[in-house]
Amino acid sequence: MDKENIFYDTEYRFSYYSSPKKSSKALLFIGGNGTSVKFWKHQVKFFEQAGWKCVVMDYNYDKKNFKSHYQYTHRQFLHLLSKLGLEKVVLIGHSYGGNNAMFIAAHSSEKVEKLVLVNTNTSYPMTKLDFLLYSLNEFIAKGLFLILSVFRIDYIISKKYFEEGRKRYRNFKDFLKDNPFQAKRFSCSKYSVNYSLEEDVKKIKCKSLMIEGMSDPLVKKKDAFSLRKKIKGSKLKLLQGSHLLPLSKPDKLNKLVSTFIKNGK
Repeated sequence: MDKENIFYDTEYRFSYYSSPKKSSKALLFIGGNGTSVKFWKHQVKFFEQAGWKCVVMDYNYDKKNFKSHYQYTHRQFLHLLSKLGLEKVVLIGHSYGGNNAMFIAAHSSEKVEKLVLVNTNTSYPMTKLDFLLYSLNEFIAKGLFLILSVFRIDYIISKKYFEEGRKRYRNFKDFLKDNPFQAKRFSCSKYSVNYSLEEDVKKIKCKSLMIEGMSDPLVKKKDAFSLRKKIKGSKLKLLQGSHLLPLSKPDKLNKLVSTFIKNGK
């Protein structure tokens, strides 16, 4: 992802990536809480080579005006589409980004051609550690992440999320390097942890694909099957993997998404 294609919107205070290809249609990606636009680097590379315009929308991580609840991100989405001259997009969301994508698809169906949800549930995907830490201020959270790194607890976490030892550990290190907002993800939680999308998902009308990791510790398989029943006509695909499929299984994920976009399967 070229740096010259990463921009900052001063009105809504968020970063976004927009490939130079001009088109009225595009793929628009929304990452999970704490990620940056680089989280989708494998998908952007793949789909740009396939001829698509790719847009990645970040959250508002301004500590003085932190708002990444669903309603605000929805308005941010509409603002970005207008700014880029996009009429309709294929909307792809991961984890908390999938939560936001569902809210957007439910309330702006005319703007979403197809919907792809990766590692997503109707409730906020939160670990027990998140429940304990989400209300802490930014400085304490950063300190805790430093301690995790020093004592290599991040390696233990990486094994849980990536399952394949050193190779996946490097992926996890890249994830932390590319996504510098991990401390701020706790602040975001308070806007969304008590909001359920159960009623919103019933309003989704577009063709939808869900992709779930079979060993995802945050979104269980039963939750994925339950969500498929709530979104009419949706499809569910399972991959061997955990919660960060865009990083740990990029090739398989890209193939599933590409097939769905082309054929609706």
